[in-house]
Amino acid sequence: MATLQPKQANIKQVLTPILFIIAIILFAFYARPAYSEYIEAKAKSITIEKQLTERQAYHAELSKKKAELANNASLRLLQAKYAKPFQEEKIMRTLLVNQYTTSLDSYNKVIINNIWLGKGSKLPNGLSYGTVGITIQTKTLETLEGFIEDIIINNAEYTFVIDTISLPLDTSGEQVTDGYILPLSLGIYYYE
Repeated sequence: MATLQPKQANIKQVLTPILFIIAIILFAFYARPAYSEYIEAKAKSITIEKQLTERQAYHAELSKKKAELANNASLRLLQAKYAKPFQEEKIMRTLLVNQYTTSLDSYNKVIINNIWLGKGSKLPNGLSYGTVGITIQTKTLETLEGFIEDIIINNAEYTFVIDTISLPLDTSGEQVTDGYILPLSLGIYYYE
């Protein structure tokens, strides 16, 4: 029996490393998918965290801009001009009653010969765009320029833009003594 023990010990010494190697191989086959899933999940987690950080930074930037815009008085005034509805009587009052049309000085007075208003269509940005046509008569070009500047730039009621203008001014013959006549088509932005 003394001779069997060394053989059994010898077999144990040979089988132990073989079983250990088989166990490592089996563990590698079973652990490899789990390890791959772990690596993929970790990569997704890093990507999601990066996107979250970027979106939080973008949100903070938008919130900052929103606060700046909320405190901007000139932007609020401009917004108020665009938020007006299309009301013919107010538009006509804006064009017909101003410092140029009510002037007592006939040399610096603007006479509006014709006026027509037309509601327009809704734009993709939510505003609507209408048209206003007027024919202006005045004695001087400076008065004409001042009137146009007044209704387009200095007007606090509506937002007018020059849609079409018929230039050159008719300065031939009889028109020079009567002044200048200018047909003008204005666009008007409004909210409906």
